[in-house]
Amino acid sequence: MVQFVFIGIGAGVASALLFLAPLGGTSFALPLFFLSGLPIAIAGLGWGVVAAVLAAIVAAAIIGLGIAPPAGGIHLAVFGAPLGWLTRMVLLSRSSADGRTTEWFPLGRLLFHAAIAAAAGTVIAGAIVGFDPAALAADMTGMLTAWMSGSPELGPPPTAAELAPFVKANVALMPFTVPAITLFVTVLSLWLGARIVSASGRLARPREPVWTAALPIEAPILFAIALAVLLLPGAISYVASAVAGAVAAAAALAGLAVLHAVTLGTNLRGGILVAAYVATIFLGLPIFLFALLGFADTFFHFRARRSGGAPPPATT
Repeated sequence: MVQFVFIGIGAGVASALLFLAPLGGTSFALPLFFLSGLPIAIAGLGWGVVAAVLAAIVAAAIIGLGIAPPAGGIHLAVFGAPLGWLTRMVLLSRSSADGRTTEWFPLGRLLFHAAIAAAAGTVIAGAIVGFDPAALAADMTGMLTAWMSGSPELGPPPTAAELAPFVKANVALMPFTVPAITLFVTVLSLWLGARIVSASGRLARPREPVWTAALPIEAPILFAIALAVLLLPGAISYVASAVAGAVAAAAALAGLAVLHAVTLGTNLRGGILVAAYVATIFLGLPIFLFALLGFADTFFHFRARRSGGAPPPATT
């Protein structure tokens, strides 16, 4: 028990320091900030959910005391609570009727739970900061104008009036894009945490190929409901946007998993995967195609069709 306490406290301190990295103004600040949940994931996957919960509480307390209580609440909503919950899901298992095998919580359902957690965390964080699109757009326009004015090497800086339409469009998309990014960051923390804990020999769950993850039927249903609710005004629309963004991001990851699975054994697999990831990172548009593929796979089971009705062999 003492070990769990020390691990939880240490992970909480590390998580808080990563969250506070942007205050240092270094070029690595943003990547470090996005990895704020990694220490919590490592604590939970290696030493159990109690260590993860303790780490989340310690991190939120340090951030709340170091900056302000709302900042601690945001960390708890976006990083701490979701990863504490998800590490429990990762380690959730049950024995078969004959007691010979162990069934682990399915990766696809874990991805769906991560999407729900990302949406909920974004909504709570937005409520804490008081999301005001008009005020946020004005602040961001002012900051961008000042930054570009201080960088003459970039050429004549655009005026606030020229930047305003671009900034307003991005702010309008934030209820959709922020939970999507949060989902990607959460999944990355879980994946990295599992790799690190597995290397130390403390991961209780056997490693599985991540490309076997397939979303449950509830995912496209929830996405459709969220799209319908988007038509409603006010805060309800923002909540629906968060749900739609997070579930769409989960579907995109499932679509990438399909691509990994159906290209197994092909000579061009490496080139296809590299091209897909490069196009997604630099163009953005393919991510919507992968989301459609992920949703379609929920109904048509492309991976099972390719392997004659059985899951592809776990070779990579």
